[in-house]
Amino acid sequence: MTVRHHFLLALAVLVILSPAAAPAATGTEPAIPKVTHRTLLNDMTVASVSLHQDRFVAHLLVTSGTVFDPPGKGGTAHITGQYLKTILRQRAEIEWAPRDLAQLPLAFDEAVDVDGIRLTVSGPPAMLETAVRLLADTVIQPAFEPETFRTIRDAIRLEDIRIEDQPQEVARYEWQRLVFTPFPYGNPPRGTPQSVGAIELDDIIRFFRRCVTPSRSLLLISSPAAASELRRLASQYFGPWIKSEAPDYQFQPPRPDPAVRTQAVRLPGTATACAVIGAESVRRKHEDGLTGELLARVLQQRLHPWLAEHPDVEAAVEADTRMLRGAFRISLSGHPAGLEPAAAEVLRQLREIAAGRFSEEEFQEASHRLAAERSRRLADPDALLRELLEVEWFRLGTRHLATFDERLALVIKEDLRYFAGHYLADERLKAVLVTGGDIPPAAWPAALQPVAARTWGQDR
Repeated sequence: MTVRHHFLLALAVLVILSPAAAPAATGTEPAIPKVTHRTLLNDMTVASVSLHQDRFVAHLLVTSGTVFDPPGKGGTAHITGQYLKTILRQRAEIEWAPRDLAQLPLAFDEAVDVDGIRLTVSGPPAMLETAVRLLADTVIQPAFEPETFRTIRDAIRLEDIRIEDQPQEVARYEWQRLVFTPFPYGNPPRGTPQSVGAIELDDIIRFFRRCVTPSRSLLLISSPAAASELRRLASQYFGPWIKSEAPDYQFQPPRPDPAVRTQAVRLPGTATACAVIGAESVRRKHEDGLTGELLARVLQQRLHPWLAEHPDVEAAVEADTRMLRGAFRISLSGHPAGLEPAAAEVLRQLREIAAGRFSEEEFQEASHRLAAERSRRLADPDALLRELLEVEWFRLGTRHLATFDERLALVIKEDLRYFAGHYLADERLKAVLVTGGDIPPAAWPAALQPVAARTWGQDR
C-alpha cells in the first residue's frame, strides 16, 4: 500500500466535513469504444471493436511467450512466432497466385516477447474472411517443414551474432540476468547464438503443442463488419481448434546475488561505454504501475540539465511493466569517462526524489506529459487497438483505459517519493557497466559496489 491510500482516507473525511469542497478536475476522459467479447467452446476468447472503416486489423495473441522456452533452448518461442508468420504469409501468397504477389492486399506482422506471441493481419474489408481463415489454419494445421524451420533458425542465429557484441545489447541482457535469474525474465527473449543453434524442429513442435493453445489465445478484430459477422467467422474457423491444457506459470522467483551490486563487463573493441542501473519494481496490474511511469518522466526531466552539460553521455529512463514482473531502469551510454559521473548523478537524483526534494511543478509537468502522450496514442486507431489488445491481454478491462485520467489524478507527489524510496532504494539497485577497457572498482559509485568484473565471451 502506498502513501496515496492514507491520503485518500484523510481526503474522504475532509470532503465530508467541508460541503463547499469542489471535486478535483480530472479532465475529459476519452470515449473508449465498446469491445464485444465471446468465448468459444474451446475456451478461446474472441473480441471485436469498430475502429477502422476502410480496412480491418486482426490480432491473434497467444499469451505464452519466451518464459516457456525450454532450458538451454532460449529463442524457441521467438523462432515459433517467426515460423507461424512465415507460413501464414506463404499460404496467403499461394491463394493469391497467379496474380502479382506485389499486389497482395494483406500485410503481416509478428512480435514475440517474454509474455506472448502476436500475429497480425490487416487489409481491405473484403479480405477479412480470408484472413481469419488463414490465421486459424496456421495455428490449427501449421505443417512444420524442416527446410523452412532451418532457414528461419539460421537467420535468427546470424542476427543474434550481429547484435550480441553491441554494448547496449550486452548491458541490457546482463542487467536482466543479474536482476531476475533464475526467473525466466533473466533470459534474452531472442536467445543467444549458442541456444538458438541448439534448437531443433522437434523443440519447436513440442513448444507449439504445449503452449499455443485456444485457452491462451485471444483474437481481437477491428473492422467495419458487424459484431455478429465477426463472431460467425471466429466460430466457423477457430471453433475446430481442439481444446488442450496450457502450462502453468510456475517459476522460481528472482534471487539476485547479494555479493554483486555491479557486473562490470569488458567488451574488447568497443569505443562506447554503456550502463544500466535499476531494480525489479511492479508488474502490469500493480496499483503502483502508473506511479512508476510518472517517476520515470520526473527523473528524465531532472537529468536533463546535467546531460545538457555533458553532451557525450545519453540517458533513457524506463518503467517496464510485464505480466508477471516489472523493472525500473536507467540506461546510460557514451564516452567511458562520462559513465561514472552520470551514474553518480542518477543516484543523487533518486535520493532527492525519495527525500521529497522535487517541486509540485515538476510533478505536474510530468503528469501533463504522460496524459498528452496517452491522448496522442488514443487518437490513432492502430495505437488505440494495441492499447485495447493490452488491456484484454492483462485482463484489465476497457474501464482501465476509460478511467486513465481519473487514476492519474489520484497519484500524488508522495507516491513518487514512496516508489523511489522503496523500490529504488540503494540496497535494491543493481547495475551493469560495459566498456572496452579495464574497469577499476574505485571509479564506480560506492553505493553500487562490490563490482564483479569479467570479459565478454570468456564464459559462454
